[in-house]
Amino acid sequence: MLALAILGTPAYAALQDEAKGYRLAGTLAVGQDFVAFLAVPQGGQVLVRAGSVVNGVQVVVVTAHEAQLKFPSGTVELLLDGTNRPAAPVKSSAVLAGTDDARNRVYDRQVSGDHVSRELANVATSTNVTAQDKSMISAQRIASVLELPPGSSVLRVGPQPVTSAAAAIDQIGKAFESKAPVVILDIKTPNGPGRVYLHKDGG
Repeated sequence: MLALAILGTPAYAALQDEAKGYRLAGTLAVGQDFVAFLAVPQGGQVLVRAGSVVNGVQVVVVTAHEAQLKFPSGTVELLLDGTNRPAAPVKSSAVLAGTDDARNRVYDRQVSGDHVSRELANVATSTNVTAQDKSMISAQRIASVLELPPGSSVLRVGPQPVTSAAAAIDQIGKAFESKAPVVILDIKTPNGPGRVYLHKDGG
């Protein structure tokens, strides 16, 4: 019953909608890694590897049998048999422990400052990506690294308002260089406003 409930949620429907037209046409071993032939909604195929960005959608993983694509609503596994399904959430290496309140308004995260800075700096910089797509990818990266709801955006880092995901990443990096034990973020999520408390390395 739980699986049926998940498959029937609006979030699942949105994810299926975003993934429509994407199909894994094949994979190819290249040394120790794999590349994938990805059929795209506009027609035709593109050759991608982990880290590639196509139409603002990030390729997260490519193996011999599957590719994972990260959309604003979540991550989808594309399988060689032509099917796709929501991917199991990947735990962030930056988050050591975390809790959310019952209403998903307060997010407490004990984090590794080094990991947060490194992971947030690791945003794709493909020249084929528009500024709008880069902003969307940066926002997705923040949500993924801090284990926040997909589609979340940062409005303020401490007392400092931010107007873009890139500015949020910059401000978070600066906040982690300070001696303050906790970095506070005000965010907007699909469920409404929220506040994030990032406790640095157990601080």
